[in-house]
Amino acid sequence: MISKKGYTLLVILVLLISTSLAASSALLKSVTVDEFALLPAGLRIIENQTFDVDSGVPPLPKVLIALPAYFNGIQTPQLENGTEIPSVWELGKRFALQYHTDYHAIYLQARSISIFALFATLLLSSFLAKNLYGNTGGILALLFASFSPTLLAHGRLATTDIYLTAAVVLSLFVFDIFLRKQSPLNSILLGLTIGLAILCKFTGLLLILFLPIAGVIIFFMQKRGNSINDPEITISKSTLIYGFISLVTVLLAINAGYIFQQTLRPLSSFLFQSDLLQLLKNLTPGWLPMPVPAQFILGIDTQLAETRQVIYETYLLGKFSPRGFWHYYIICLLVKLPIPFLLCMTLATILKPKITQREIPLLVVWVASFAFFSLAGHKNIGIRYLLFLLPLAAIWIGRLEYLFSRKVPKKSYVPLFLKTIITLCCTFMLATAIYIWPDYLPYFNLLAGGPENGHKYLLDSNLDWGQDLIGLKTFMNSNNIERVDLAYSGRVPPEVYGVSYDHLIQATRLRYAVISSNLLWGRMYFINGTEYWPQDRNTYIAFRELKPLKVIGHTLYVYDMKNATRAVQ
Repeated sequence: MISKKGYTLLVILVLLISTSLAASSALLKSVTVDEFALLPAGLRIIENQTFDVDSGVPPLPKVLIALPAYFNGIQTPQLENGTEIPSVWELGKRFALQYHTDYHAIYLQARSISIFALFATLLLSSFLAKNLYGNTGGILALLFASFSPTLLAHGRLATTDIYLTAAVVLSLFVFDIFLRKQSPLNSILLGLTIGLAILCKFTGLLLILFLPIAGVIIFFMQKRGNSINDPEITISKSTLIYGFISLVTVLLAINAGYIFQQTLRPLSSFLFQSDLLQLLKNLTPGWLPMPVPAQFILGIDTQLAETRQVIYETYLLGKFSPRGFWHYYIICLLVKLPIPFLLCMTLATILKPKITQREIPLLVVWVASFAFFSLAGHKNIGIRYLLFLLPLAAIWIGRLEYLFSRKVPKKSYVPLFLKTIITLCCTFMLATAIYIWPDYLPYFNLLAGGPENGHKYLLDSNLDWGQDLIGLKTFMNSNNIERVDLAYSGRVPPEVYGVSYDHLIQATRLRYAVISSNLLWGRMYFINGTEYWPQDRNTYIAFRELKPLKVIGHTLYVYDMKNATRAVQ
């Protein structure tokens, strides 16, 4: 058992190590695809109080990551036409070229806000596990969350995923408090946290569905006189009233996030792209006022419309699909989570099969969200879409706390063996986080053969998100290479990071050729920050047979064309 003082000291130590690893890694990694667009979009929101650019992403993360730049006098690029609404990608490109001298420094400030969100995520995960399982459970959850390479990877980036993750964990933390003490104040707090999650990413809307489902399950568990009833929890008619207060608070929070712009706009005034919202519009009176801002509704419409467009071609286990794979996220978990994480998740499930009522919300949100994203088959392009489930899995591991309890017989060899296994797993998690530093994004576990074999399973943001331009520039300087033939999968123009290059489309002209993992293995994307997108996924197939001189950050393959030899198959 861990004492209160021991818990506090361990929390401080683990958070210090974890955030240090994330921050130092952020220094060495170039701006990724989504970061490229989100920061200038956030600046535009702050400057103009408009939400017309990139409405498919709610405003809160964009505003948060743009605040340091705004307070330092950084402005969005001047538009040629004052009434022009640029695409978010065009805005990002103009921003990169205008501020190329200080570009990385600007984004490091933005990333510092994300690292604070990571810090909050880890701390809240530990607090919730501590409330559920005690001090030891809180430390177990903290260790597995803090040293998860995928959480460290996205927790240091100026993107939406870590903000949603923090908000989901906060919502579950407050929901646990609400279940034990239902009051108007706790109802309002719950509504605010759910509203924050929705303002971070539309995925947060799932909480409006899943948390009530958890409440219903708890209600029926109590009706059946379940042997593991929690006497602190009582679901009654008053719970519905408090739930209504929470829902009203959610609506107010969403409206506040969009500063109440065009709230109560009639439904008939909307032109929807998605089939679902168009159907709802046809079935609903046109005069009906919408209780949320117009850009919020249009953002949801934008996301729903993408489901019928073949935009995100999915890659899994060497195969491509325009519609995704139902088992995509199963494979993601199996190859992207460290083996100790997977092992302890399994042990936490089978060694303690009885589920308490207070664990129901955690379990419902995890299972239902995983099923939703798996069956939807939409945007199977990265484990980051389920990033918010990783700290929940770490909290679940906190159930193993009972093995460290005084109630376990000291002379029993099985608990001693399991305690040893869990302790070794914790040590392995820390060792993994240190070993893979700073290359957290392309992490793949030993089961998958490590990062060098990651392309056999997954591509896109699971491996290569355009994060290694700094590494390329460092390599070129170290080897006195002035210029390379480059096929870089990303939005940031490489010249922003001082990389001199020629576009590598078909044949090489220079001695050194550099190709991004995505492009090399067939996941086509915009090349070198231009608008050119190779249509043939075999454009660079000839290079797959060559042995690279070096692979920078597990993502950029460098070939010496003068001394090129065939790779050992």
